[in-house]
Amino acid sequence: MILRKRQAETLAEFSEEIDWRRSLAELEPFSGVQFSNELLDAMPVHLISRKCGQRLSPPTEWAEKYVDETSDGFAFIEGEISSAKLQNQLTKIPALPECEYQTEVNIAALDWIEELSAKLTRGYVLSVDYGYARHDYYAPHRTSGTLAGFSQHRHTPSPLQNVGQIDITAHVEWTSFVESGEERGLRLAGFTDQHHFITGLLASEMLRDLNETASASTRRALQTLLHPTLLGITFQFLALVKGVDPAAGLSGFRFARDGRAALELGAAIAPKINMPGGEFAKRSKVRIAKPPVSHRSRLLRSLAQGIRNAERK
Repeated sequence: MILRKRQAETLAEFSEEIDWRRSLAELEPFSGVQFSNELLDAMPVHLISRKCGQRLSPPTEWAEKYVDETSDGFAFIEGEISSAKLQNQLTKIPALPECEYQTEVNIAALDWIEELSAKLTRGYVLSVDYGYARHDYYAPHRTSGTLAGFSQHRHTPSPLQNVGQIDITAHVEWTSFVESGEERGLRLAGFTDQHHFITGLLASEMLRDLNETASASTRRALQTLLHPTLLGITFQFLALVKGVDPAAGLSGFRFARDGRAALELGAAIAPKINMPGGEFAKRSKVRIAKPPVSHRSRLLRSLAQGIRNAERK
């Protein structure tokens, strides 16, 4: 309720157009855009590990880590893999030369995109987050994984310290996320970093507005979002579509490399696409996944314009 109250205050001028749902299960099927910003990295993950000389029962060389309460507080303990779905995901991890390795698998994100794909009848899923393609996520040098805790923008030594008072996060493994979506009828429409996505927008709808109205603070914020050594490369934008031709293109991906190649995905089977005439989406309810970030909210408005332009072509 606290989060909903903050969202309502931020979006007060749009109060007539906003509706909330507690879960995807309560969401009716819809045609439009599902937008999330740093949602996937906040989902719970399965922490897995292996050690030199460790012998685990077949069919896995991995152990799963669980949280136990001890006399000294919370601590990780190792146990068997908890589900068949997790076991299946482990088979997709590339061969690793290091025998000691810890990493994560985000089953919750896969379940989420599978459930969302059934709700989306036609439109786009645009996810903004920080992560890696599978081959980079499970790179040999990434022996400690990506799970981390943060408090007041500072890294904490353990995610089990000050439980309930820190932000626990893990990067997104994009390849498996896209594979799960495509297995449920979605198609990859674009994948790129924040620098190239915003540059694509600036080259079209937003450039004139920024030149005419942007304040000095807005320009500085934009530089932070774009700069490769700040946030430009850290965040990625990924778009999945249903019922829309992926080849139509969105302006944010105009400078992106081939998303399938970047994620090392196989060839996709082109679905039959029903392209009715008229505008893509009329004014409708807004679905909120996380409190909006002001500058990314402008990107979303530009995205909607890009969708309409693509539909007219």
